[in-house]
Amino acid sequence: MSQAVKTKKKNDSIAKLGIILFIITFCVALVLGFVNSITKDQIAYQAQLEIDNAIASIYPDSTETTELAVPADVDKKRISSVYAAYGADGELMGFAVASSPNGFGGAIDLMVGVLPDGTVKSVRVLSTNSETPGLGTRVTEEDFITQFDGNKAPIAVIKNAQPGPSEIRAISGATISSTAVTTGVNLAVEVAAQVAAQVN
Repeated sequence: MSQAVKTKKKNDSIAKLGIILFIITFCVALVLGFVNSITKDQIAYQAQLEIDNAIASIYPDSTETTELAVPADVDKKRISSVYAAYGADGELMGFAVASSPNGFGGAIDLMVGVLPDGTVKSVRVLSTNSETPGLGTRVTEEDFITQFDGNKAPIAVIKNAQPGPSEIRAISGATISSTAVTTGVNLAVEVAAQVAAQVN
């Protein structure tokens, strides 16, 4: 067999392989696109449901919530949404701020309830997927997260001491995660103060 014939057969094989790989890649892209199109609405629905449930747990007596505009100068990766919660008489009960501070392994998703006077009402941890199991994930524990209730920003993190006003005790071995949550809460209080003008 001549060298020219061998080269042609080799080129034909490479071309066929290229076509096959293109077809496989195209089909995979089509399938992924289809799956995304049928699941994105459900994913968005579940995410909103989680937010709604968190707000309802912070303001159980609220009869109405209104989403407010996040201030233009606020990083939308750190504060994704802000809501005002109202009672049956139409009186403003407080704000709910979705905050995502960076923890040890990534973002920690929070919903922070802030009263009209700037006091932290309550904090809910929505996600700690990137934190170290058994350490950073302990920020969801009631003993830690309830420390924020009733405090005013700026809240500081302390170690190995009894916390005073506007202080919380870090989780042993998870100072970074504890500090991240505190940063997220402080930022949420700042944003709540900024958006208060929208409802006054």
